[in-house]
Amino acid sequence: AKSLIQIHLKRAFKPLEIPIKMEELQFRNGDVTLAATLITPASPGPHPAVVWIHGRGKSDRRGFRGFARILAQRGIASLIYDKRGVGTSTGDHDKSGMYDFAEDALAALKLLATRSDIDTQQIGLHGNSAGGWVAAIVASRTKIPLAFIITNVGPADSVRDQQIHVAEYSMRQSGIDFTPEE
Repeated sequence: AKSLIQIHLKRAFKPLEIPIKMEELQFRNGDVTLAATLITPASPGPHPAVVWIHGRGKSDRRGFRGFARILAQRGIASLIYDKRGVGTSTGDHDKSGMYDFAEDALAALKLLATRSDIDTQQIGLHGNSAGGWVAAIVASRTKIPLAFIITNVGPADSVRDQQIHVAEYSMRQSGIDFTPEE
């Protein structure tokens, strides 16, 4: 006997879109101007907020925009910015290190702390990958009380050990036959 499969299609309603605001900003860390977007709920606030910190590499704010929109629709503001020397931010990415990026994130944190639409007791950091180290540096240097730190794909080794792993991986993927000693 043949079994009959029946499919019933129903029209789904589009989920309710919660209004958000996006504000283009700039902030400074010394001679570097960082281009940013503050994404907030459309309500007046004050709102809890997150500073999004990039990992290794030349990253702009677009990579965090989707997450920031989702958070804003749930009542949480996000400050996303182009890493120094990337997008419309000034500075030289290639001549910068982790402490430079930490000072950039610290400047972002200070910017949020000056805004009336942000709850200064509910500001935190989200460090992506190597941004986890940057978030820890920011936490050790800031006078602004942090409500939380989130690390995503955060580093589990020391900076030295991770750099060795990165170098080994890059050498293996290069297509060049390096010796084990190399």
